Amino acid sequence: MDRLQLFKAFGDWSRDALDFSYIEFNDTEGWRRRAHMHRLLKQLHVPVTALQGVTLKRATRNHYGSIRLLPRLGASPFHEAVGAELHPADDPLFFSFLAADELLIEYYATEIASAIDAHGLSNTRADRFLISVPNPIVRLVGFDGAVDFRGNVLRFTWGLKASTRKRSRLNRTTLVIDDLQSVTWMDRLQDPDGIGYLRFQPVGTHRLKHQTVDATTVLLDTDEQFVEAQVFAATVLERKQLRNVPRPTPKKTDDDAPVPQCDVTELLRKLAELRDAGVITEDEFHAKKKEILDRL
Repeated sequence: MDRLQLFKAFGDWSRDALDFSYIEFNDTEGWRRRAHMHRLLKQLHVPVTALQGVTLKRATRNHYGSIRLLPRLGASPFHEAVGAELHPADDPLFFSFLAADELLIEYYATEIASAIDAHGLSNTRADRFLISVPNPIVRLVGFDGAVDFRGNVLRFTWGLKASTRKRSRLNRTTLVIDDLQSVTWMDRLQDPDGIGYLRFQPVGTHRLKHQTVDATTVLLDTDEQFVEAQVFAATVLERKQLRNVPRPTPKKTDDDAPVPQCDVTELLRKLAELRDAGVITEDEFHAKKKEILDRL
């Protein structure tokens, strides 16, 4: 296994996957969001089949170089939550490197690109997330309230900074994730009103309310809140997808293709992470585990 030496991170390359470890650091370079992302994630497993490309920017005298892994559509819950290209400070697949390490990083970028070409899936949407959230977040505290994620329910609680319309709902709103249509993470720099937020849109919503009055939208203010909202949204999307794993059919025919062992292992690993984070209960873990194993 080869190792990529990156700025405040390193990645172990095994030809079919990259395992990144993030090194915690104080915000001395003006990358406050990046520093908080490192503290939250700590590590990340990225299969090559989750990628559609890799870009490399060479270092200059006054700037670090950078390498960026581009995920396939539908492969990363982080990118699905944002729904657009992430700013480098918000992208867990963006890494900087020193000029002294450029030749080695360039070599690995070529290796990764060759492995991506070999799998031939770059232009196809992944049918499930291939990158999982390593440390799920089940509570997000924003500017005007908080949202907790337990079992399959989102519970919104509004504080004193919330609008009167939000607080008029007895300070509490709930949304079952089976009734969740979409998630929108919005940076204040991209919003016409300059307001950052995390919106959970229920099924059947035809006209969106303004984020300041929407009872399933939490406003965001600090850099830490934006990062936590991204990881929280990815946790919810991953959990929703796992709930939608098809149940086994009563009978199997000889023509039924078995579930690949690597897929089963990945699904079980995600389930265990969600259980350990308190997103699902022990009973839900064992019930879903049985469903997956019954598909073999």
